[in-house]
Amino acid sequence: MEDRVLVYTRTPLGEYTESLSNSIHLALSEDGAPFEPLNQNYGILFPEATVSEHNTILEKGAKNPFLFRTREGGFGLVAVRVAPRGAQDEESRGCVLVWTSTDLTEFRSRGLLRLHNSVHVDAVACQYDEAVGAYEFLWRDADGNVFVNQVVDLAGGGSKGPRPGSRFPQVADPCNLTDINPGNVLAVEPSIAQAVRDRWTPLAHTETRVPKTVVASSLSELAAVKATAVYSDATAGPHSTQRLRPAARRRRRARRATAAATAHRRPSADPPPQAPTRW
Repeated sequence: MEDRVLVYTRTPLGEYTESLSNSIHLALSEDGAPFEPLNQNYGILFPEATVSEHNTILEKGAKNPFLFRTREGGFGLVAVRVAPRGAQDEESRGCVLVWTSTDLTEFRSRGLLRLHNSVHVDAVACQYDEAVGAYEFLWRDADGNVFVNQVVDLAGGGSKGPRPGSRFPQVADPCNLTDINPGNVLAVEPSIAQAVRDRWTPLAHTETRVPKTVVASSLSELAAVKATAVYSDATAGPHSTQRLRPAARRRRRARRATAAATAHRRPSADPPPQAPTRW
């Protein structure tokens, strides 16, 4: 079985509004297992806002993301830029958003890539064609018409087209996640899957390793004793056992207070003292 990455956006749900859901999300399936949302199912890429002629910030969103391999062996990601609530974005008419990455842990924005001068892009897919030495962008407009552009450089250089294309591919594979708008699924190497999991999964403390025996005759010797904390990304680090002392003091104080309270309440088994007899 192979490792796979799913790219998607989410459907608005409660406090997860359109402004948040219209962003790029990733999920990971390792060795054929069900997909697990990364970054706690929050977006990892958000299109940059623009500034209007009235000096106001215009928020942007994304829809219909698509992952592909680059010529160099890395990764590319394309999506359609939209207004915050998912409507067509007039500023990006005829353009698509492009990002690149070496391992899906860090992304570089390539900005907007123009595919048409006047028609809005509704969905887009991409693959690198070694035979022609260019990227083939297959895209669909809002009326269902399909076009093809050939692009030599993802930064926008050497673009040819558009020309009429064949039927737009069904990019969404069935998966176990709900309340999402799936893009496509891309197979990745185990090393990439591990890097993606380490980067986009919250770090958790999984184990503390301490010496079986400790011999210390002073606080300074105790401070030199180290415990090793192990984390979910397989990293580990030493920590001084001095960090345990405040908790230990609190426990000792609690025990002494409990013992004192118990002694105060316990009735004495001895008879009360007698005053001395005077002769």
